[in-house]
Amino acid sequence: MPRSSAYGAFGAAGDGVTDDTQAFSKGWDAACQAERSSVVFLVPDKYSFLAQSILFKGPCKSYLLFQLDGRIVAPNGPNKWSSRNGKSDWLDFYGIHGMTMQGGGLIDGRGEKWWNLSCTSKGSGCDHTPNALRFLKSSNLKPEHRWNSQEACNNVEIHHSRISAGDDCISLGDGRHDVDIMNVTCGPSLGISIGSLGRDKSEACAKNITVRDSVIKQSDNGLRIKTWQGGSGAVSKINFNNIGMDKVQLHPAAAQGDGELNLDPPFCWKAYGIIETRVTRPLRSCMMGELPKNKFVLQQDSNKRC
Repeated sequence: MPRSSAYGAFGAAGDGVTDDTQAFSKGWDAACQAERSSVVFLVPDKYSFLAQSILFKGPCKSYLLFQLDGRIVAPNGPNKWSSRNGKSDWLDFYGIHGMTMQGGGLIDGRGEKWWNLSCTSKGSGCDHTPNALRFLKSSNLKPEHRWNSQEACNNVEIHHSRISAGDDCISLGDGRHDVDIMNVTCGPSLGISIGSLGRDKSEACAKNITVRDSVIKQSDNGLRIKTWQGGSGAVSKINFNNIGMDKVQLHPAAAQGDGELNLDPPFCWKAYGIIETRVTRPLRSCMMGELPKNKFVLQQDSNKRC
């Protein structure tokens, strides 16, 4: 199988200090444009590649295997990011239709200095904090390795991964469907979430999403379905099965609103194994209670796209 690597032909140093952004971009372009049945993009073992913001853009002419054996590291703190690159995103995969990401390497967002900023410590958030790793307008993806954060698209399998982040391990937004998450260890983090959906009174949908045989540990939240007040749409065919919780403050919950909601009493539940339950009111904080007997149902307008 033909290979393309940032190290070697494209001039990456792989010492964790030299900026290897351009070498990565050139290596990706060569792999993406290769007219083969499949091509390997190799991040070799025993090397550490410092990268600023990169857009891994498709569509590509062949099926790609992103073999992550080494390390990809972000700039070490806000003041180390190049002024030529935006800080809103770090590693973005856009328009990729057919790729497997695997290996025993590491994608290290070096988030500690970001999360120590005053705006995050006060709980207000920072508009300029970058997203570590995202897949946008992509399909037929199979990520299987260790990373820090991910936002998936459609027809995605996330298996055998260890994820830690200052935010959600995995966040699935509007329009996401056919996602299978299995054997994932998540944490420290804010957990795994669907949403937030319906912001600014928009219509949002998510369906056919499974999280199974996984562990969430040292996290503020477990599994969440998050919606905004005033939004519309549907969340359907969601399966949470065999999820272990270790030092998790809030267990599986359905919440409305990303900010603090002064609504009383809150509604939530503590559950193990497979759960199906009804969303009856927005959530502010969680009270432990018995698992409800009723089903999870969201009403929808038959004329809407969901």
